[in-house]
Amino acid sequence: MVEAVRAAKAFITEAVRHGLPLGKGYGPAHPMAWLYLRAGLLK
Repeated sequence: MVEAVRAAKAFITEAVRHGLPLGKGYGPAHPMAWLYLRAGLLK
């Protein structure tokens, strides 16, 4: 269960980090960021 929580946190962290910069604060999350990072499409 601990590993599942770590994976979920990493997924959400990257989705928020690579979200769209709309408005103030955090914009919409990018749920595909994790896959794009692994494919080398995001930095």
